[in-house]
Amino acid sequence: MKLKQRCILGRATGSVGFTLIEMAIVVLIVGIVFSIGASSIGFLLKRAKARETQAKLDSNVDSVVSYTAGPDVSTTGVTDGKAADNGVIADIKNKMPYGKDSFGIDFHLILDSNLFPPSGKIKDTICGSSSTYIVVCRDKACSSSNQIQNVAFVMASGGENQNIQTDNATTRVGAACPAGKTCVSIPDYNEPGNTMDDYVGLDDTYNSGAAVTTLNYDDITKWVTLDELRTKIGCEGSQLKILNNELPSAKIGSYYYAAVNASGGIKPSAGYYWCAESNCGSTMAGISDITYDNASTALAIQAEGTCSSCSTSTCWKQGNQFTLYGDGGAGIIPSAVPYASPACSGTNISGTYKINVYVKDYNPATSGATGNSANKSYALTVNPN
Repeated sequence: MKLKQRCILGRATGSVGFTLIEMAIVVLIVGIVFSIGASSIGFLLKRAKARETQAKLDSNVDSVVSYTAGPDVSTTGVTDGKAADNGVIADIKNKMPYGKDSFGIDFHLILDSNLFPPSGKIKDTICGSSSTYIVVCRDKACSSSNQIQNVAFVMASGGENQNIQTDNATTRVGAACPAGKTCVSIPDYNEPGNTMDDYVGLDDTYNSGAAVTTLNYDDITKWVTLDELRTKIGCEGSQLKILNNELPSAKIGSYYYAAVNASGGIKPSAGYYWCAESNCGSTMAGISDITYDNASTALAIQAEGTCSSCSTSTCWKQGNQFTLYGDGGAGIIPSAVPYASPACSGTNISGTYKINVYVKDYNPATSGATGNSANKSYALTVNPN
């Protein structure tokens, strides 16, 4: 019997294979799937590199912490081939397990140079310090409510856009940065329209030596505060502080002597630097003679508010301790003093006075010098004869 063939949708009944239309549909579907898969693969690869970079950065940060806890260093003349890196940064980078992130860009290190001296035992410096000059800002504008104080160091990767955008933002943020500090903006990734670029070095893909403000901020970063670093390296020494909790009371007509001591910080060989002030100024309670290590000086107690703003030798003297003596001869508290300060009128000395004591472990009169400081307020009572 002869069978008749019928065509259904262009295919003969009983025939084998695909029509051109069916093949075109298959090719179209495969192309769509492939394009979706290719874009997904690219995204997943970038995410994988970002996670890998974060792991490398964590390892590098751990190595910096270990570096600070290690033996004496000597970094004079050490280089890593980059002119912008000083001896300490070059030495640290040379010892980090990873010099580049997973995108092929050098890691960027920002540190407080006061905590990382070029020679000696870095741990001693860190353990004696109570503050740093680096402030991390968690927004582009460096709002005061988004500032993290006393950061020891920051490490950054350029992220997926391979453009390092994290660096000194002090000039850009202006007055928002606290005086005397270096501000580093590390804003949230979700900050809308943030294309800030504070880094103008030559370590990223752009190598232009200028800011690139067309890319969204995506740096991968990590920072360590001074308190965290002190804990990590097991600091046992104290930070700079004044030891005395109170001053002995005085009596008109009697000899007066009070010694104020400090400890901690990085104590200079010749002693700390001291300044004292009172609400009655240099005639406070008849006490104006100050000695440092029993070597009398002409320095008087300052008017209240002077020590925090004065940086000259007229306000600050050096010594292991300073002592207060009566001003009436032979250390005696006189019966009357002609007060010049409006806060302390008349001539009667008996009463309670405010005295503020400041101490620094660096010379305030040296331009650019920074270090640790502490202060304490006392109430000094002078009893009648």
